[in-house]
Amino acid sequence: MIKGRKRGNCPLKSIIFFVNLTMSKDLAIITVFNIVAVVFYCFPPKKINHLYGYRTIAAMSSPETFIMANKYASRCLLLAAIINTILVLLLLLANLLFYPFSVFTTLAALVITIVSTEKKISKYRSEHPQNNQ
Repeated sequence: MIKGRKRGNCPLKSIIFFVNLTMSKDLAIITVFNIVAVVFYCFPPKKINHLYGYRTIAAMSSPETFIMANKYASRCLLLAAIINTILVLLLLLANLLFYPFSVFTTLAALVITIVSTEKKISKYRSEHPQNNQ
């Protein structure tokens, strides 16, 4: 036995624990993101409300715009969730994943969804001026 080392105090165990903890955080973030995307896609809001759905001032300007915006945003969010999951799982399998990466990719997916939905709303409102209030 090496002098000064206690039996069972292996630094490799703490490294393995840290790697498992990091992977579990990434998988938890991706799982929550996927659940939200699927729920939003399967159960879109039917009318303008202040609790659920894609709710910006532009999206809530008319019932038609609200329905179109939620339909489009839910599709974008679901696509982003699928791409995000594939990317994180591939990096996880290649042992190249680090903890904040899944946070960054999830936030990037949300930003891309919001920007593309706002562009779609703007285009829709210019093509359908009778629906604007």
